[in-house]
Amino acid sequence: LVDADGNILRVDPEGRRVLGRRVWNGEFGALAVDPQGRPVLAGRRVNQAVVTQFSADLERTVFDTTVGEGPESAGTALAIGADGSVWMGGTAMPGPVRAENLAATLTLVRGNGQVEFHRVVESPVAGLLRGSRRVPKALGLGPDGRVWMAIAGATGIPQAFPESLRVAQYGVSLAELQCNGRRRWRRYVYSRK
Repeated sequence: LVDADGNILRVDPEGRRVLGRRVWNGEFGALAVDPQGRPVLAGRRVNQAVVTQFSADLERTVFDTTVGEGPESAGTALAIGADGSVWMGGTAMPGPVRAENLAATLTLVRGNGQVEFHRVVESPVAGLLRGSRRVPKALGLGPDGRVWMAIAGATGIPQAFPESLRVAQYGVSLAELQCNGRRRWRRYVYSRK
């Protein structure tokens, strides 16, 4: 659990007693637990996305890794691979876009804290929409190697088209990604009007 002050809490199975507590230096975004019971947190720290893994007893930090740069870089979704790798969905402001335009990113961090890749998987549409904020809300890992990312916010579709030919879309899209973080260009869209 993570409390309102950003402390990580280890509680008994009934949730009645705190067994351990650890302060985490970051703005909370997401929490996951690996098969060994080690908590992983994602969020933001000083204009960078951060992902941190602690030991199951919260006594030591396994790794603390920052990626990205910019005032809106943050980790917002997590998934743990069968090999213990950490997949983090997040946000970034790529290139010279306005602060209200955020891209969705995918980062793969190996068990030793080394970043395998950090890439933009869906870009903001600065010319089409003011406030094109693409924020990953959930990640899922398929047994066949596919990575699924639920991305919320306003964007223009299809992403493969030039901005001038895209149509505004609001809501949540489910992006299918390859295990290297590249899009498969298949997308399932839920829109609201």
